[in-house]
Amino acid sequence: HGERSVSRVMPEQLLPVGSGGGGAGLGGVSSEMLLAAVEAQMAGSLREVSGQVVALQDVVDRKVLLPLWEADRGLRDAQRRSDHIAAQCDDCVSRVEAHEVRLDAARSCLKAHEQKIQALTGGIERALQTERDLNRAASRACVQEAEVLTGRVDAQARALEELSQQVQSLRGGGTMTAAA
Repeated sequence: HGERSVSRVMPEQLLPVGSGGGGAGLGGVSSEMLLAAVEAQMAGSLREVSGQVVALQDVVDRKVLLPLWEADRGLRDAQRRSDHIAAQCDDCVSRVEAHEVRLDAARSCLKAHEQKIQALTGGIERALQTERDLNRAASRACVQEAEVLTGRVDAQARALEELSQQVQSLRGGGTMTAAA
């Protein structure tokens, strides 16, 4: 990363060459000169630190803030899509509930129709059975009546046969009938 070290300057390093440094204080260096030298060194150090801060800010912007901004944008997009999907789900849920209500109504209606059909089927079966029973009874009555009529016809046929024989016998013995 190109780290730079900040060097510290000690006051004795600011002494001019050949001053010897012996004696009182800083060896004849005025406080203004010392102050100016410290200010110059501070300004240089400040520029160096400022450059490092700018470089560090660039690194932070590229490596931290840009990915954070992209993640935030992606998160907002995902939230928007999630909200859209949630709205669609709510719409689908309400439609499903409406369909369930309709299906329940249709099932109830179908059940009622099935019950009516079963009742009608039972009624028709009973009516058909009653009709069969009536037909059997009527058939028996017809057979019995036919038998009775057949018996009468047979009886009348015998009576006619007897009469026919009597008529023939009377014709054959014709005087008998006239004398009688």
